[in-house]
Amino acid sequence: MVHDPFQLFISLVLFDRKILQLQKKIQDAAEVIGKVQKEKDILDIKDEKFKKLVHDAKKNVDTKELEMKELDEKEKAEKQKFDLVKNQREHDSIKKELEKVNQLQQIKEKEVVEAWNVFENSKKDRALFAATYLESVDNLLQTIQNHQDEMKSLETELESMLKERAEKEKGVDPDHLERYEIIKNQVADPVVPVENGCCSACFFHVSQSDMIAVSKRKMMQCKDCYRLLFLETLSEK
Repeated sequence: MVHDPFQLFISLVLFDRKILQLQKKIQDAAEVIGKVQKEKDILDIKDEKFKKLVHDAKKNVDTKELEMKELDEKEKAEKQKFDLVKNQREHDSIKKELEKVNQLQQIKEKEVVEAWNVFENSKKDRALFAATYLESVDNLLQTIQNHQDEMKSLETELESMLKERAEKEKGVDPDHLERYEIIKNQVADPVVPVENGCCSACFFHVSQSDMIAVSKRKMMQCKDCYRLLFLETLSEK
């Protein structure tokens, strides 16, 4: 078991990095879920539009056919009036009204045919979309489920690590811990190793005196980015 305060501090830092990695994975999974959900929502909206087009087209067909039926009834009623005419004037009036009805029937017949064409075409478009829609939605839902399962597993692991972290703080120099917590709230990597005589975060050159202090396990701050510095060779020992 490690009792050296310096090594305990470095162990806490490395442990926190693992926590950050887990949190990043959870965030990435959540972003993927959000993105895939948007893709599914777009498909659902398209599907509803196709359904509405078919519904509205059928409704229009029913309306036009009802109007046609009403004209047919009106034509029938006008023809029956011929049996009751009393003079030429009434006959001519009925004939004129019947001609108007026939003209409207011709117009309405074209409208009915056009309405049926629109309805049939909208059904074909809906069928073509539906052929790939269900499979696409199933794939997207499976992707969402996979990432939700991954998130659940990661969150369980994260919860366990956060409970373990309290133990990791024991034995750490309180001054180091306080400075560490302050910087951690400002940057993602508050403690970084010195590499080739420079801060590995901002690449600022570490002075000779600071290098000596760091080599003696004294916690120093980078003069440029103010991160805490350590030597990886010491942490490995």
